[in-house]
Amino acid sequence: MQLLQASLVIPLAAVGLLAQLNGFASATSRTPFCGLRPGTIKSSQPLEGDAFIGSPASAKQLLPKLEFMPRSSTVHADGGNTGSVDYPGPLGRSLNQTSIDLSGLGVFYWDTVGTMYGIYIGACNESSTNIIQAIVVLDPETLAIESAWQMPYTNTTQLNTGYTQVLMDTAEIVTSSSGGQIFILQKSEDATGCSTIGLRRRIDLAASGILKRSRLLNAMMDSAGNVWFTTGILDGIGDPAGSSAGTATNTSIIGYVEPNGTIHSLDVLNQYIGQGIAVTNTTVFVNTQPSGKDDHADAKGFISALRPGPGTSIDVVWNATYQAGSERKPGALARGSGTTPSLLGNDFVALCNNRDEQIDLLIYAQNASGRDVQPICTVPLWQPNASWTDNGPMVHFDGKDYGVVLENMYNAPAYAATHNDTDGPWNNMTGQAPGISKIIVAGDGGGCHVAWTNPGRTTTVPILSTATGLLYEYEQSVELAYEGEYVWYAKAIDYMSGKTVWKARTGAGGSFNNNLRTTLLSPEGTLYQAVAGGVIAIRDGE
Repeated sequence: MQLLQASLVIPLAAVGLLAQLNGFASATSRTPFCGLRPGTIKSSQPLEGDAFIGSPASAKQLLPKLEFMPRSSTVHADGGNTGSVDYPGPLGRSLNQTSIDLSGLGVFYWDTVGTMYGIYIGACNESSTNIIQAIVVLDPETLAIESAWQMPYTNTTQLNTGYTQVLMDTAEIVTSSSGGQIFILQKSEDATGCSTIGLRRRIDLAASGILKRSRLLNAMMDSAGNVWFTTGILDGIGDPAGSSAGTATNTSIIGYVEPNGTIHSLDVLNQYIGQGIAVTNTTVFVNTQPSGKDDHADAKGFISALRPGPGTSIDVVWNATYQAGSERKPGALARGSGTTPSLLGNDFVALCNNRDEQIDLLIYAQNASGRDVQPICTVPLWQPNASWTDNGPMVHFDGKDYGVVLENMYNAPAYAATHNDTDGPWNNMTGQAPGISKIIVAGDGGGCHVAWTNPGRTTTVPILSTATGLLYEYEQSVELAYEGEYVWYAKAIDYMSGKTVWKARTGAGGSFNNNLRTTLLSPEGTLYQAVAGGVIAIRDGE
């Protein structure tokens, strides 16, 4: 792993760090945002199968999740990417399901007062040429957009929607564009309680030259106010929009910007980044994959722990190599590890490798130091030649040991960027290898083992409610899929036993395919599932 340190100090004005509360318009009108008046998602195939399978659950409360600073809401729940929340979720009692057919809306976040944020990318005022992207405040009941910070959707301004961070205590939002801009927004309210999202700070990494025309992927703030960033591209989900938006290169750039504008950077040669990063206090964990000269049979990838260094350096606390295999697995998006690093409290960090025959879960000590650090334990996952995942580990601590949940995505259907054939074969998950597994990692580092495996097939990022003890995910009826009927279900799994508790039918046809989108829970206990046709909301009834 060849690392090249660099730094750059640029005057504040040159990197756009001056306060810009009105840099882009914020929607505060009571009229529908962008003229959007969504309806409900309609099934495009016969609604076969049982509407509800199983029985309503009783809540089995777990210990609250471990917190990471700064407290954040992210696509993987928090800065440690644990995929767990202390919010309740539906128990399966007289379920009430609603939906909106707004396919450009997805990825939701919450702050400590329960404000719901989301990201919208799509047409404005029914114009096929006026495509915008916006960070929005939503009504959690109706998903109506109440206010927004918006900007045009162009080659140079595409937001990295999957890796946005909401700082829960301050209502700040950190997002970035592929073209090299980092935006720090903040929600405020006027005397009438009307919310507005304004631009507080803008960091122009592209203008600084530090990115070398590479595409920006990640941006997250640490507890000291440093804004960490990486270049990269999401595996398998579209190519770079164009050279002006930055390109995928054989060198990754990792860095951070101090509050005073000093930019630190580290070049990682012949490795690229295709996932998110983990942040706890001022320590950052980054996973890289082989590219360029490093992309060959029996290749290696790396995971690194980084901290701010003295002067203008980045401190590489430790790094480790993992087996990246010889090629992508069937159905895989990533070339190396498909997992964003997940933190097991302050003790360990988890990711998976891409060993040729069968992937492994790797557990490393966070307090390690030096080069070529070895995992404290390794667990082979699922079956040889039928083992892969592109989703990060879900993590929970029970007071003694950690539980890590992963889903098998070997031979999963390819991500569909467009849906010209709504009910086409891109919906068919019958060829995907089954398996949702929980691995126990001893809190003292004494070992790890598989606790249970549920036979489900899913491509969503599942989420755990510590209030109910249920793990929520989304899948289709495999039996009906063999007949070409794609019927979809929200599913609740008992976290302790791995048994399916209930499944609730959401709809039929490609519009109800989650297409790699995440499952999320709100502070009020609503399950939100983004799907190809819009968003589904599921709540317990009275």
